[in-house]
Amino acid sequence: MADHMLTTIDNPYNPFKQEDEWRAYDWTHGYHTDQYLAAFCHTSMDISKENYDAEVERAIDEAIEKSPLGIHIKVTEDTVIRPIPVEVYMDILDDLVDSKNYE
Repeated sequence: MADHMLTTIDNPYNPFKQEDEWRAYDWTHGYHTDQYLAAFCHTSMDISKENYDAEVERAIDEAIEKSPLGIHIKVTEDTVIRPIPVEVYMDILDDLVDSKNYE
């Protein structure tokens, strides 16, 4: 099993322990996180499990770095999920941008 998984800041479910609920929430909100991650993951059936796991880890990091809204996070099986509604997160980002003096 993977050490980490990709999720979003607002998903209240742990993808390790509540996979069905996690996936339903993810798809209902239009995130399609599995497909998003797959776009960054370069694997094949011909690589070892160790190389596969390393590639998934690398892809998770890249997906987080390139997340258009910055809502993707990496979690472990033991991560305590404390969801932040996307609207609240976006308001926080707006406040941060407004507080900067860009001249």
